Amino acid sequence: MGVAFLLMLSFHHAAVRSENARKWAGLLLITIVFGFSITSSVLSLYPHQKYGDGAQFVKVIESGVPFSRWLAGSAVVGWLHAAVWKFPPLAAVLPTPLRTGYAFVLLLSSLCMYIAGVVLLCRRGSPWAGYVTVTSVMWLAFSLGYVEYYPFIAGPMVCALAWILGRPADQHESRALGVLLGLIASLYVGFWPIAGIVAAVVTAANPRRNYACAVWAILAYLCCVRLFWLQSPTDFFTSLWRDMNFGELNIHPAYAGLSSGPASIYFKTAHVFGLSHLYEIGYLSFFSGTFTALLILIVVTGIWMLRAPGRLARALLSPTGLVATLIFAYYAHYFLWKIPKLGLRMDYDLYFVFYLLVPFFAGMALDKADARVSLTCAHRFAILAVLAGNMVPLCYVVTFKGLPWH
Repeated sequence: MGVAFLLMLSFHHAAVRSENARKWAGLLLITIVFGFSITSSVLSLYPHQKYGDGAQFVKVIESGVPFSRWLAGSAVVGWLHAAVWKFPPLAAVLPTPLRTGYAFVLLLSSLCMYIAGVVLLCRRGSPWAGYVTVTSVMWLAFSLGYVEYYPFIAGPMVCALAWILGRPADQHESRALGVLLGLIASLYVGFWPIAGIVAAVVTAANPRRNYACAVWAILAYLCCVRLFWLQSPTDFFTSLWRDMNFGELNIHPAYAGLSSGPASIYFKTAHVFGLSHLYEIGYLSFFSGTFTALLILIVVTGIWMLRAPGRLARALLSPTGLVATLIFAYYAHYFLWKIPKLGLRMDYDLYFVFYLLVPFFAGMALDKADARVSLTCAHRFAILAVLAGNMVPLCYVVTFKGLPWH
């Protein structure tokens, strides 16, 4: 961990010098992580800790039948598994340990995170948002070999937000934006709020011009349902309702009787503000690195507010700022209220969207502050050093050791 921490500091020291240096430092870092992940997965250098629905996802991929909550992604990954991993000439030369669906998911998840990291770092605009995100705890944990569905959709989600928030809302072409929102919603039912918030705000900003955005989003989503679901759309929505686990269906015994209603996936509000739940929120915030990233977001936003309060207010009240605020508020609510039905430790990654939004928005705030209040290299390096000191040991615990029981 000491060596990893010194390496992270050297990457961060290079990153603060210029935007170009930041891009190349980030690319070198994620390339090293990707190379290590692939090598360790092939040679089985360390056991991968298991969280969430990893075992179920592997079964879905091996069966070739998509799962309703993970519609588009599970269908595409299943097709790739059947077309590539089960292709007889390739399957014949693969070592026996790599012929399983588990190994396929392990390797492909690292590749997906690497490609998404390259896209984020090489895109124009918001260079800090991409760099801070790809060096966050959850992003690197997903990149180091993570058997779950989330590594396949985390990158597309952040890249889509970077594109949506990277320019004023009125500069997006309604059809292109609507199709993107429909595709994002088809990846994961948990992305529906992102699509809904963006479509609603963009349409409300200019109803006459942007009404087509929501129409195209719905059409794109329904096309994805027809393309990726083998049965009828009616069967898909029936399956989706059944697979949502509403109420206390399949709930962990520790949370029995704590849901807010018979069909609710959220805790009672009284429980949310109880000491036991606040302790659990602190546990998740600490081991996901969210606490430190949130502190950086607050500090950088505070500096921006003190030095340029008018610009901050105008930015937050613009359609783009409103989209960012509403998305952040919704997933903060999800983080606080959503019941981890597999238990706190196993459902650690259930809140991955919030874990990634915090460093992403911290990076966006750093971009804005850098452009308007001219943070010094020393300020930027101090911020990144704090994040490195937080990220290195937490990645080690999450990936190698496994989270301790609370």
